[in-house]
Amino acid sequence: MLLPRDIEFQREVFLTKHHREQLKVDVLIAPHHGSNTSSSGEFLSAVSPRWVLIPVGYRNRFKLPWPEVLERYHCYDISAFNVSKTGALTVDFRADKLYLSAYRDHQKRYY
Repeated sequence: MLLPRDIEFQREVFLTKHHREQLKVDVLIAPHHGSNTSSSGEFLSAVSPRWVLIPVGYRNRFKLPWPEVLERYHCYDISAFNVSKTGALTVDFRADKLYLSAYRDHQKRYY
């Protein structure tokens, strides 16, 4: 799992240039919450995650994640999970396989 926090394009360039081999992961936390200043094609190609988890609040004032970023994930065949829609996400790392579960899939609202 890679947790890049709020890095932007310039830091992604640095990482892909100097640490490309260490970037490959199965799970990526969306850089900068899915803003258009991050998740460049070069970075996504280097990281090559199976899933991207996007930590954003419901109806956030920045309107994240950006549609262009979601499209980029789609183009790189990365399954994106938006926490504002799924609720909390749990990734279970097992020796044989990764498992992802969403809170709202298991805890349905009563209303």
